[in-house]
Amino acid sequence: MIISPGAKQVIETGDILVVAERDAKLKDLEER
Repeated sequence: MIISPGAKQVIETGDILVVAERDAKLKDLEER
């Protein structure tokens, strides 16, 4: 599977957003 640099960057950015969202949920749970 060949991924263009642009698409690869979008995929990596998406992963970062997912991780950040998960971290935010974990922090939210810890604060309660």
